[in-house]
Amino acid sequence: MRLRQVDPASSHRFPDGTVVELPNASRAGVVQALDAALAPGAGERWSELINRARDAWDATRRPLLEEPLPPSRSGLRRSAAIPIRRRPAGLFRRSGRALWRPSPGGSWPIPG
Repeated sequence: MRLRQVDPASSHRFPDGTVVELPNASRAGVVQALDAALAPGAGERWSELINRARDAWDATRRPLLEEPLPPSRSGLRRSAAIPIRRRPAGLFRRSGRALWRPSPGGSWPIPG
């Protein structure tokens, strides 16, 4: 079977009818698509999020995934000194509503 790239790579539909189609293999194209569909600046905020995620991935990939586990795995147990953070009830509930609503001016407030 031959694999081939497809465009758009993904299509996102929001409850208010907004549709965002993201191109394949083009970060600049994704930025432009987000700006056009959501609000000017939304693509740049997405790009900043991706940069922060890359930094986190770069910092954790090697010690967590690439290096062998130590013979004694006792250090891998959860420490009582590190609290487990629980999300507030209903924070990401599936209610069929968008998590963010457009502002009165019509732009989407993307968290930064």
